[in-house]
Amino acid sequence: MRTISPGIDFYAARIQEGDPFTLIRYGDGDLQHIVPDLPPTFRGGRAHGGPSRRATIIWSQEDHRLALRQTFLERYDSPRYWMALWYARYFDRQGYAQIADAWLDEVGLGDVEFHDGSIWRSATRKGKMYPLLKAIREQPLPIVVIAPEEMEDIRGKLPVTKFITSPFPNDLEDVDVFVEEVLDLDQPVFLIMCAAVAGKMAIHRLFPTIGEESFLVDFGGALHGLCGRYVRGVYGPKMMLSPRELRLNWEGA
Repeated sequence: MRTISPGIDFYAARIQEGDPFTLIRYGDGDLQHIVPDLPPTFRGGRAHGGPSRRATIIWSQEDHRLALRQTFLERYDSPRYWMALWYARYFDRQGYAQIADAWLDEVGLGDVEFHDGSIWRSATRKGKMYPLLKAIREQPLPIVVIAPEEMEDIRGKLPVTKFITSPFPNDLEDVDVFVEEVLDLDQPVFLIMCAAVAGKMAIHRLFPTIGEESFLVDFGGALHGLCGRYVRGVYGPKMMLSPRELRLNWEGA
């Protein structure tokens, strides 16, 4: 796996310059659904309760796995379309990373340059998201957020034009809902996505239509932390940000 990590300032500069990009993040949990014969661990379900386990079960169904896999295999040949990838340490310890790397080689993606998929999570935890969030706040496009309803108070942090509620766990039919609701809006937009697997699939569907002029950014669990919410996954109780960390991320000091 080839990974680049250009840093938060790189993404912030693209936003400040009005130079659109799309970023879809795939983590170890996603690859457990994408890579054939790679078993799901139900890690989230055991650690954080029923919804995470139900999500794993839903997306382990064969038709769901194939649909997600297609978004990975059918990447768009555009300089504005970026895929990000990361493996958690436990994933590597269990030998799954080597299996995933071998599959990437097999399907012709072994030489693809992936962005560092842990970038938002790492920067959020270190209180270093301010340049990116400031750039988003100041850019002129209408901001659309797709996320669980618990995070609707992000309106107090960003000038959100439209908040679209994502159920958790979500399912294939939610992909259609997300795509339709975004396309019903005036374009282009700045889309912030925090909607698990269905969110990645929606971004993939939206890119051919609006990706050349819109920002389509998969924030994933980092948005939970930035909103000071414990919803699921890596932003469990131990990952809740302190008031100081939240202030550094949103205010820079």
